Amino acid sequence: MTPDASRPTALRVIRIGKNKDNDVVLEKPGISRYHARLTLYTDFLGLLEDLDSTYGTEVDGRRIVQKMITPSSDVVLGTIAKLDVRTLFEKVRPPASIPPPIPKPLPNQPPGPIPQPTPVAPAGNFAEELSRLSWHYEQYMTAKQEILTGDPKKKAWIRVAIGWVPYAGFPLAALIDAYVFNTTERVQVLDEAFRRDYKCPNPACQQFLGYVPYSELVRQRQCRYCKCLWV
Repeated sequence: MTPDASRPTALRVIRIGKNKDNDVVLEKPGISRYHARLTLYTDFLGLLEDLDSTYGTEVDGRRIVQKMITPSSDVVLGTIAKLDVRTLFEKVRPPASIPPPIPKPLPNQPPGPIPQPTPVAPAGNFAEELSRLSWHYEQYMTAKQEILTGDPKKKAWIRVAIGWVPYAGFPLAALIDAYVFNTTERVQVLDEAFRRDYKCPNPACQQFLGYVPYSELVRQRQCRYCKCLWV
């Protein structure tokens, strides 16, 4: 399979198979010389392609030719070789940092609600950084509701999933639209994007805060993991 020139720029392309010149070498029964290729577009989304292998490639129990996957996808190559995709995604994860700024909307799309500025906090307090999570939570809940009950032709959930991925834009949105089409897969992609950014704003912690509403986080006043102050 020849990569499509219209696809977005990849962070990394990983060749998988039995031959020594692959990026991931698997010398196991059922693995072809050049078995599969994983193209990572973000640290939570990639395209897995079976390279006409003898025994095939499965994602979440179904044999595939091409499939968008996330770190939580269950990938089996051949008959028994389970691929540790989470570790592969972690290799392109950016360094820990404060929560990302509110993303710019794609052209011709209305911006989401912008959180109000937070007063300057004393040293060691992450109130301003935490306030950015309000936008992510609101956008996540709206997009998930759209997936579960809305018009399947709407694409707002895709904008939310990739809205804060640098240089993503329309090529990645088009790729997601082409390969992610059932409700379960859409929720999985959205959840992975949410887990990436709904974290403790302390760079030394960065624990995912679960699906706890932002208002509840404010009431907690501090992180239950690192105990840093939020308000």
